[in-house]
Amino acid sequence: TPGGGRAPNPHTPPPRGAPPRLARVVLRVVPENAAQVTELRSGGADLILSPRATDLADLAQRPGMRTLVRPSRKYVFIGWNGKRPPFRDPRVRRALALALDRERMLRALRAGYGTLATGPIAPDHWAHDPALAPLPFAPDSARALLAAAGYCDRDGDGTVEDAAGRPLRFEMLFAARNDFNRDAAELIRAQLAAVGVQAVPRFLDFAALIGLISSPERRFDAVFMSFESDFKLDLREQFHSAEIDGPFQLASYRNPEVDRLLDSTAVITDRARALPLWHRLERILLAEQPWAVLWYAPDLYAARTRLQGLDMDVRGTFVNLPRWHIEEATTPAAAATTPATAR
Repeated sequence: TPGGGRAPNPHTPPPRGAPPRLARVVLRVVPENAAQVTELRSGGADLILSPRATDLADLAQRPGMRTLVRPSRKYVFIGWNGKRPPFRDPRVRRALALALDRERMLRALRAGYGTLATGPIAPDHWAHDPALAPLPFAPDSARALLAAAGYCDRDGDGTVEDAAGRPLRFEMLFAARNDFNRDAAELIRAQLAAVGVQAVPRFLDFAALIGLISSPERRFDAVFMSFESDFKLDLREQFHSAEIDGPFQLASYRNPEVDRLLDSTAVITDRARALPLWHRLERILLAEQPWAVLWYAPDLYAARTRLQGLDMDVRGTFVNLPRWHIEEATTPAAAATTPATAR
């Protein structure tokens, strides 16, 4: 959160506008959601990024605080590792996606803040197909697809097995030290268990998690995380087979038609010509589910009312940072303090 006693830099170049209204901004990393809220309520922070949606209503009612909801380019997804046998079959990936009650997850995890997703192209992007509907919550269809892929409950224990009797059991990675992820893990575990699939959550430090999913060896089964898309639409790094060993092609996904569509859209500058190609690509990704994109997530913030000028938009949190300012009477002692932004 902003503060500090030093004067703004008077030599700010004209193309960047007037000098910033804050002397400095201190960013602090506070991993635990509850600790972030404590920092805000105690005055140790003036702004927290991505508070739990379930905390927003309470924070909005507290004197001296307010909450903000802003559009973003983020979506939440589960990436399936196509190098592992169960996830090579698109029927299995689609079945797992159909088994997830994403509306319930949105209500429980984000108090309804979000929109069910059809894929990695956001609904407000020009390339998105508005006729495309998100996958429904359809556990019966999920069971049927699993059976078609060879996974049935062969011994009556409630878990589906392959023809050799091996249960469909896998680990799903989550970033540790995060209440939201812990709750998401339990919902996903329970919903997949209802169709006979054992998803075992594994919580890792974020750096270790990224190392596992981005290495060419892909030493993981599935991962739950969020992704922020660029303004320029480019899905090559995530889904083109030429990027199979790259850090973002974590699904190890191969589809020759997807490759051709990505190659074509990369060189076509006419939107009218590119649009049907993007629509075709969206439909393939929705059908085959290399990533189960669950929902599009707006950015959530909570701030002390003394911090003014906040005007985030889809470009990001700090897009108008030079205009942020503190509005309150301060003593010299108070002006010398520098609280922080918790995220």
